[in-house]
Amino acid sequence: DISQLAIQHREDLRAEYVRGEVRRLESNKKQAEEYLRTTAKAMVREREIMLGQLDEARMKLNSLKVAFSKRSEEGKRGNDSHQLAQAVLSIKHKTGEGLPFADALEVLGPLAKDDEFIALVVASIPSHVAEKGAMSSTQLQEWFWEVEKDAARVALLPAEGAGFLSTMLSYAASFARVREDSS
Repeated sequence: DISQLAIQHREDLRAEYVRGEVRRLESNKKQAEEYLRTTAKAMVREREIMLGQLDEARMKLNSLKVAFSKRSEEGKRGNDSHQLAQAVLSIKHKTGEGLPFADALEVLGPLAKDDEFIALVVASIPSHVAEKGAMSSTQLQEWFWEVEKDAARVALLPAEGAGFLSTMLSYAASFARVREDSS
């Protein structure tokens, strides 16, 4: 009997040891699962935070991009305005002196694509005038004075053929003629 009790006790101890090991392994398994759940939650939370920060950084970068685009557009418009002003002033100066201004007109070409008024002005100027230049107002006045003198000389000639004597009398009359004051 005692041997039976000893064997029974050993078996009970082994069974209790095995149950303890099973409980310990189940506890370890539960701890590992809890650790994995906690780690997964932390990783998800960290990813959410990082995605939020990444989205915020993207928004800031997009804002910078928009700001730089606007600044670039303003700079381009400023540059276009500067080119327009330079070309117009060059054309004004050159036409004032009767010089060719085709080079300044060419600068207006690219600007005319964006502005109907500039395109109309550029299209209205004949190319030969831009290449050769136009008479200045002073040159035109001098030319008109010369034409006026010639017109005064021939103004008294008869409509049909004039002889030498008629021409000489017409010239003499133009010198003697008193001009009217236009004011």
